[in-house]
Amino acid sequence: MNIDFQIILYGIDKNQFGRFYFSKNSKHVNSKAVVLIIHGGFWKDKYTIDSSLIESLPASLINEGYNCYVTEYRRVGSNGGWPNTNNDIVDSFNALNNWIIKNNV
Repeated sequence: MNIDFQIILYGIDKNQFGRFYFSKNSKHVNSKAVVLIIHGGFWKDKYTIDSSLIESLPASLINEGYNCYVTEYRRVGSNGGWPNTNNDIVDSFNALNNWIIKNNV
């Protein structure tokens, strides 16, 4: 399966983005449902979207007919922590929603 992703920015910090994963082959996407994924990492700066074990999950979900969105966020040590980390999650999902509407996904 040919999988790609679109970067969606929701702020000016280098950690304020998400990746919308999708199949380039539309027959693999059965619905417009999007699975939202927040990677773990104890909210610490050294654990990022790329250092987590999240990369295999989008392919599995797309294979089951879902698009998915993995969000990155500011963490402790990178201007994160309460309330910035939580605000980033909300802002990221709002940016995804706006992107979906704008692009008729």
